[in-house]
Amino acid sequence: MPADKGNDYGIEALKQLITLASAIFALTVTFLKDILGDASGDAAGIWLIYMAWGCLLFVVGRGWVAMASAAKVVGNAPAATYAFGDDLFPRKAARQAQWTFLLALVALGVFGVWNSRLMFRHKDDKVPEAIARELAGLRSSLSNEGAQRAADVRAKLAQLEAEQRRITASLDSIRASTAKSANKNGKSSKKR
Repeated sequence: MPADKGNDYGIEALKQLITLASAIFALTVTFLKDILGDASGDAAGIWLIYMAWGCLLFVVGRGWVAMASAAKVVGNAPAATYAFGDDLFPRKAARQAQWTFLLALVALGVFGVWNSRLMFRHKDDKVPEAIARELAGLRSSLSNEGAQRAADVRAKLAQLEAEQRRITASLDSIRASTAKSANKNGKSSKKR
């Protein structure tokens, strides 16, 4: 294979590696909260994510360094030279980027397997214990407030019933006195 073709393939492979590393980094940073949801505080081995992110950023940087070094080797060579040949820095940098990319993928995979119980459990189960305790406290205080309101309503109802009995007694008294008056008036008109 001519050196120019080999250099092109090597540079193209590094570009793809940088693109993949950048995309994986951006996607995991963006969607980690969506994947774990409310259970992100319960995630085990969160250090694996940070390690993977560091590795992915290293891959991007090391890939750029390897491409720049390859360009320098090709540019300074008097004849067509394979920039990724043995014992040349671009090859070492490219290999470091490749192995670090593999390490990042393994770290993400281990994190995913380790926390799969969080990612695939029922939505109602994703409430962390601290939040569940807080919700229980709020429910308790609401039920206490509800009980207090019910007691207040019962007391007000008892007052209204007592008032109704008093008014009914007053009306009965008025009716009775009106009936007495009517009877007196009726007897006196009969006597005439």
